[in-house]
Amino acid sequence: MLRGLTPQHVEQLAQASVGQKVAAGHALMNEGDRPSGLVFLLQGGVEIFKHGPDGQRQSLAKLDAPTLLGEMSLITDRPSSATVMALSECELQLSRRRSFSG
Repeated sequence: MLRGLTPQHVEQLAQASVGQKVAAGHALMNEGDRPSGLVFLLQGGVEIFKHGPDGQRQSLAKLDAPTLLGEMSLITDRPSSATVMALSECELQLSRRRSFSG
């Protein structure tokens, strides 16, 4: 996704990103919420899940840092298709959606 960016673009993204820590058991993003930006998971692990028609939680994946999250919502401008829950304390950088416009 980041191929083709110039060093200036990378620097702009780095300056526009916000460092955050999320405690285990807290959501980084919730299914159905509007996308806030691209999440660079730097440390920790997450579980991605959806709620089925019966309301039961369906695990889709477990991921460990480093990884990117939220890229599909950013591309499609649609609400998050799944919930991302911290399994351990997570350190991340959030590049807000407005950083990618223009």
